[in-house]
Parts: sequence; C-alpha cells; structure tokens
Amino acid sequence: HFLRERLAEGQKLMVYFLTCACVDYYSGVLPLLEGLKGANIRPLHGKMAPKTRTKTYEWFQKGHEATGAALLCTDVAARGLDIPDVDWIVQFDAPQDPNAFVHRVGRTARMGRAGRAVLFLRPHEDAYVHFLHLRKVPLHRIEPTDGLQPLRAEMTKLLVADRALMEGAAKAFVAYV
Repeated sequence: HFLRERLAEGQKLMVYFLTCACVDYYSGVLPLLEGLKGANIRPLHGKMAPKTRTKTYEWFQKGHEATGAALLCTDVAARGLDIPDVDWIVQFDAPQDPNAFVHRVGRTARMGRAGRAVLFLRPHEDAYVHFLHLRKVPLHRIEPTDGLQPLRAEMTKLLVADRALMEGAAKAFVAYV
C-alpha cells in the first residue's frame, strides 16, 4: 500500500533490506502483486555484476517523475552514491550497524530538498527506538493503517505457482534469519 501510493505520486524511493537474497526476492515478487504490476522496481546489491549495478544506478538517477521508481537495495547503496531527488527512504529492516541508519536516511533531504524516511519495526524491536533516541534521532511514531488487505494470500498464490519464486523466498528467509 505504502509503496503503491508513493509510486503513483511519481516519487522515488530507496527501500533497504538486510540481505541480497531479500532484495532479490522482493524485487521479484512485488511487481507481480496486483497493486504494483508494471511498477518501476529494480534491485541493487553487492552481489550483482558491476555492469548490472551500474546500469541500475543510472536507471534510478533518471527522472521517473510520471511513474515513480523504487530501488530495492542493501547497505551497498547507503553511502558513496550520489543519487539526487530521492523522496523516501524506506527501511524494511533496521540496519545491524547503527551508523548505517544515518547513512541510509542521508540519501534523502539533500541539497535543500525535503526528504522523508520510514523505518518498519516489529513489536520485539522496540529497543531500537530507544537506541535512536539516545543518538538524538528525531522520530515520530506512525500507527499502521486500519483496513488494509493483507498480502499473504496473494503472495502465497504467487509462490505456489512459481517454483523459482518459492525458492527465492526460502533463500531470503534463511539469509535473513
């Protein structure tokens, strides 16, 4: 829902995951979901061939004002890249290295532009919020929106129909754990 709305508004998002396998899985499954069919979503991580990484980086730097674009990435894209006009940083997973949080968020709100970042946390990760407060990172809690349709049934149907996608899901899960 969040991703679909931002892309429909023509925004550019960088979505961070902890592992390359998670990036590969989500970049494969998200464009198959009913609400994201045809969306501009590409992966970027350190295990990709350098030529592919460069092409993806160049693709994301381009406009995309009409269609929006989402770059699903690992912390390989958290520093050292000059990517202008990023509207949102979405941290699907909290970074293991606390310094990476600031570097990830630093991809937006550059050169006088406003930028936004959101961090998804599970209830058992609430200590991370306390840690960010100690580092004087300004936070605003956003409650989940009521009435959203769960994606589990749609994703399960996709996984059952596509063995490669199912294997990617298993690989992503194992890599994450």
